[in-house]
Amino acid sequence: MTKNSRTSAAHENTVVIAGATGTIGRALIHTLSASGYSIIVLTRHTHAAGLNAISNVHCISWDAKNSGQWETSINGAQAVINLAGASLVSHRLTAAYKARCISSRIDSTRAIVAAIHRATKKPEVFINASAAGYYGYDRISDETHTESSPPGNDFFGTLCTAWEHEAAACSVRTVMMRTGFVLDENGGLRLLAFAARLFGGGIILPGNQWQSWIHIDDVTGIIKHVLGDRNISGPVNAVSPSPVTEREFQHTLCRLLRRPSWIIKPAWLMRLLMGEASRLMTHGTRVLPERITSHGYRFLYPLLENALRDILHS
Repeated sequence: MTKNSRTSAAHENTVVIAGATGTIGRALIHTLSASGYSIIVLTRHTHAAGLNAISNVHCISWDAKNSGQWETSINGAQAVINLAGASLVSHRLTAAYKARCISSRIDSTRAIVAAIHRATKKPEVFINASAAGYYGYDRISDETHTESSPPGNDFFGTLCTAWEHEAAACSVRTVMMRTGFVLDENGGLRLLAFAARLFGGGIILPGNQWQSWIHIDDVTGIIKHVLGDRNISGPVNAVSPSPVTEREFQHTLCRLLRRPSWIIKPAWLMRLLMGEASRLMTHGTRVLPERITSHGYRFLYPLLENALRDILHS
């Protein structure tokens, strides 16, 4: 094998990731790096990201609103994964912040799709983030949603619909990851566990709203599975096959932490604290991973208790 062919083969085993400094991105980098992939991270802050020290990882500065060196990294890469988007729960959803949530997702997706279109050697697959919020949080219902279900009519549903519309314009195999509530040692679970340990755990009313959750190892496992299965395209629900109600979630969490779950948190209080974003907790949605299971993915943590036990006691 010549030097040029070795270089080409190495690039073909390269995955370009935008938005890699978040919870999913950092876990994904470790998973793919351990599996022999080379990772190129597109980030606005190459040094602050703290990722260059990881084996097989190289950070490149990028700005979704401007072309630059980052575009050349896409040419010849095996896959491009876009996880970029402003947090939906770190700020109140004012009109201005909603606009930021929309633009951060649309701009990054549109820029990457355009770069893929211009590449002389296009990636084999483009994986773009989305969310289980695609199905909306505008009602409390036992209705089950699969990838063929229609979108919701609230802000979350319309946001995800617009986001996926941009991704669908890509000229290569494209997968939209509709991810549920991610369980890992940080993020939302950390806050819930902290409250429970201080005897502040309890049910958010009405209690029968569904929680479509997923262990972080299954998020990265699904992405890795999608990279290897060329027959998967379109939306993929990245959620556990065993969604639970809010009541069951809180009872299981508090029992594992050996704490009571006696505090009742009314929906009006959550609205007061979180504004419109509280609908993520007070309404919920029941989503099943129909497509990824039909393509042979086997969940590492299909049941909530095992997933929580792994994270809380690791």
